[in-house]
Amino acid sequence: MQQPDTDQWAIEGFYIYYGPFDDQQKQINYQRQMVLGSTVRHAVLTHLDDNVAYSIRMQSYTVAGTLSEFSNTVVKRTLGKPVPVYFIQNYSLADK
Repeated sequence: MQQPDTDQWAIEGFYIYYGPFDDQQKQINYQRQMVLGSTVRHAVLTHLDDNVAYSIRMQSYTVAGTLSEFSNTVVKRTLGKPVPVYFIQNYSLADK
């Protein structure tokens, strides 16, 4: 009996889908980022807007091109722009 070729089912990588989330929207315009490697455990999404809620979900793919079901969807908000803090030292001409 011939053994099935399990290499074709090995996970080759992941797709991360993300897009701005709005409670009023019926459909989210997802962008896709490819993550190559079956052992990758984190990825960084760049070029996101400040203080925006994003819908994020994942999908794995195999060497043969088979796609998994989508993961659960999470909604996370990016941080706002950092506010500069200025320290003003008390200065007096009398100190000179």
